[in-house]
Amino acid sequence: MSYSSYRRAVTCSYCYRQGHNKRGCTRYKTDAAEGKVSSYHKLAPRRCSYCAKTGHDRRKCEDLHNDKVNTILSNRKWIELVIKDMEDNGVGIGTLLKIKDHYSGHGGQFNLAMITGFNWDNLFIKHPTKAWVQIKNYYGSLKKSFYQYEDGFVSFKDAHCPPIPQR
Repeated sequence: MSYSSYRRAVTCSYCYRQGHNKRGCTRYKTDAAEGKVSSYHKLAPRRCSYCAKTGHDRRKCEDLHNDKVNTILSNRKWIELVIKDMEDNGVGIGTLLKIKDHYSGHGGQFNLAMITGFNWDNLFIKHPTKAWVQIKNYYGSLKKSFYQYEDGFVSFKDAHCPPIPQR
């Protein structure tokens, strides 16, 4: 048995015909131009869902566009600061890291991991702790002859994510 989504046809709340809504209704437009539309049927002006101003929608919102551009530029500047901070501290591809062992019950054990790359798309100014450093992690036990390599991502959290200087 297959299920498909059910979509009913759009019905105008002014003339009650199918295929359009009140905003696109030709009968409503002519009645509104002649002043025959009651206050109950009058359309409220469109309001942008981002800035809540009237006269435009979210697609053409200038505030949204400006905020997106400013966020992109701020993120680029922040990544430049992160790269400079990493260079100053000798962090790059091939760097060995000590990573706390979360698999064992011992709080003081560490595993070795080597940085194999960076996922710059995950390094975003609003979420600086999201995993963005690609590593090859080694963990094992000499007593049990158990060794394993694991690829994954980690984050330096605040250690190599400097704050943006305020203007």
